Amino acid sequence: MFARSSHLVTNPDDMPLSRSTEVSKWEPLSRGSAMDFRIKRALLFIQGHFCEHLTANQVARHVGISRSRFEHLFGREAGRCFKTYVRVLRLTKAKDLLVDKTLEVKEVAYMVGYGFAANFTRDFKRYVMETPSVYRLEFRRNSTFC
Repeated sequence: MFARSSHLVTNPDDMPLSRSTEVSKWEPLSRGSAMDFRIKRALLFIQGHFCEHLTANQVARHVGISRSRFEHLFGREAGRCFKTYVRVLRLTKAKDLLVDKTLEVKEVAYMVGYGFAANFTRDFKRYVMETPSVYRLEFRRNSTFC
């Protein structure tokens, strides 16, 4: 299981993710007002289970509200929909895992919760602007010059 963050976070900028985007650099979700306690619980649950098959229905049940109410509150508090938030967490973790050259791209995809490597590659390319393989090569190339 992945380590949980000590505070609830989200990426303040909308997609695409840059190479430097990391969960630890994200800003607090709620700016200025108190966040709904159910969404705080939901975020903790999501951050602990995002690498599993996770649905809005499961999270809503976990916090004791309907799926539609959860999606409404989550969108208001997080500034993006549940699916996008989970996708960002998965892709951010994948970027960290791709640094390990012993893991195949397919393994990384499964480790972060994708059932199919093709879906992972499609999302990765859409948000990071390059394929996981190219990202890995570029990372290695850039780290050898430092």
